[in-house]
Amino acid sequence: IGRQNKILIMEHNVFECGICYQSYNETTNRPISLPCGHVFCEACIYKCAQNGNAVCPADKIKHNVQVSSLPYCYAILSNIPRQKPREACCSRHPKKKIKFLCEIHNEFLCSDCVIAHTGSDHSIVPYSARFDLMTKNIEAVQKSYIDHQLELHESAQAIDSSEKRLVDFHTAQLAKINRAYDNAVQLLNDKRKEMTEIVKRTMNEQRKFFEGPKIKLQS
Repeated sequence: IGRQNKILIMEHNVFECGICYQSYNETTNRPISLPCGHVFCEACIYKCAQNGNAVCPADKIKHNVQVSSLPYCYAILSNIPRQKPREACCSRHPKKKIKFLCEIHNEFLCSDCVIAHTGSDHSIVPYSARFDLMTKNIEAVQKSYIDHQLELHESAQAIDSSEKRLVDFHTAQLAKINRAYDNAVQLLNDKRKEMTEIVKRTMNEQRKFFEGPKIKLQS
């Protein structure tokens, strides 16, 4: 992947599909990894498919693989930002502000909701908007995404190199077979010519053998 493509990847929001620009989620808009290294949402990849096989919307490469068998991009899925409710208000109690976060269930809580999240199976911490931490997490995900792209690109290059070696090997074997066949045909032609000359020479000698007695009989 060239420097320009790296810049484009950095500028693109890795949590959105580059075709429909819809945010990825874990249910209806999951990110799917293509063999070429690009990632798009499930719906867009299905729309671009041909006869059920995946076609990359970015570079138009046709992959000999069914869309249904493509893997999800867990590097993105596992790092989708968990946003607080709009205007930092509780979804159950709109007039109440968000004050707590249950780390176990990843839920934002007001002073009323927190009562239902007591006990050993909950981990309640005060909520504060840590934008610096969010930015750092997003940058880490972007770096992980770019590294993932590079790994896929290197894997694709390795596969292409192995495929080329395999094709070159079989091409060389076919060339050997063709040369052996041509040599065998040439040898057979030479042998046929040699045998034909022997038969003609033998026939002429035998004809000369019978010409003497034939002349005497005629005289």
